Amino acid sequence: MKQNSSYEQNSNLYKSAYAQICVSEEMKSNLRGIKMKKSKISYFRVVKVAGIAVATICLLFTGLVNGSTAFAASVKNIPFIGNFAKLVNFRLYSGETEDYAISVSIPAVIENGDKNSDRSDDINAEIMKLCEQYASGAKKRALEYREIFLETGGTEEEWKEHNITITVDYEIKNESSDYLSFIVYGYESWLSSTAVAYYYNLNVTTMQYVTLEELLGKNYVDLVNAQINQQIKERQENGSDIFFTQEEGGFETISEEQNFYINNAGNVVIVFEKYEIAPGAMGNVEFEIVVS
Repeated sequence: MKQNSSYEQNSNLYKSAYAQICVSEEMKSNLRGIKMKKSKISYFRVVKVAGIAVATICLLFTGLVNGSTAFAASVKNIPFIGNFAKLVNFRLYSGETEDYAISVSIPAVIENGDKNSDRSDDINAEIMKLCEQYASGAKKRALEYREIFLETGGTEEEWKEHNITITVDYEIKNESSDYLSFIVYGYESWLSSTAVAYYYNLNVTTMQYVTLEELLGKNYVDLVNAQINQQIKERQENGSDIFFTQEEGGFETISEEQNFYINNAGNVVIVFEKYEIAPGAMGNVEFEIVVS
């Protein structure tokens, strides 16, 4: 982001203000069995909508989230094609104000039949709630940023050059007869420290979250650590990646709440967030774990 002279003169004030902005603890507590991690997400272009239309859409979105019964019924009315659970784009809204542009795309899990409908209802309600909470928090942070910017010497013209964007979206990683794996993420173009990613890995038969132990066996920690160490060594030798040493806080072992997804090949992919085991320029770092 290009910074102007008035912004540079007051950088210390901005940093102090930013340090006090955080993700709601309530949002974190609402997640069950999901490890929330910060991650850098690529820019997503938003669609411009007239102010009245934006307000109307946001009201509809809020009403849908608060009305859980109506929400569950709406998801069940989505036509199902196929023989196993899948992810669909249930709700999309976007718009622009004088202060920011926002794009929110919310997925929903649908199933063939009603066998696990209560379970998928819970998951969908959870996704809807965390998406709403992130979008609401991001809008509040943008307005707080604008207020600080103007109070510390920035002008309206300079503010408009910032082009603040807020994105909530998702990415499907595996959609098969065995697993449904996807990531729901939120990102603000001006404040990467608040970016979050929520990893969902579901057994489509039971609609329960699957664990690394279930996927890789009881010795999964040793298996994963060995493959990660080997891949780090290979990447460093060919010069493709740079990693921190253990003395610098680099990789030692996976955690009990390790972020991961299941790719289209059915393999586990371990994910480390930006700065966790490598310089920030590398972004999120991934390791595919192959079991012979």
